[in-house]
Amino acid sequence: MQALLATEKDGNVAIHRVARGDTLGGLAHRFGSTVKTIQRANALKTTALSVGRTLQVPMLGPCTRCPLPPPLVLPQRRLPPVQVAAAALDGGTGGDDGVQASEARLGVTR
Repeated sequence: MQALLATEKDGNVAIHRVARGDTLGGLAHRFGSTVKTIQRANALKTTALSVGRTLQVPMLGPCTRCPLPPPLVLPQRRLPPVQVAAAALDGGTGGDDGVQASEARLGVTR
């Protein structure tokens, strides 16, 4: 079962895959809904269910037994040390010498 938690108490919907022995009345009782509401949400004309079919079960109140998704854990972002990054940018010379050497090779004058 997967639940979509809505901000409005009447907007909660559970997704349920029909198993052998499931009935609309049983599902309505389990999810706090009604048979008519489940029929309307899934365009069912009768109360007959097919095993394996996925149903949307609207819940009439807030979902109190719905599984919550696990918290999202992001790994810490790892950046290179500042000294290494600065040395790489200026050619490892520690200053403008790398820039000046590059300009000299290209024939740039200031």
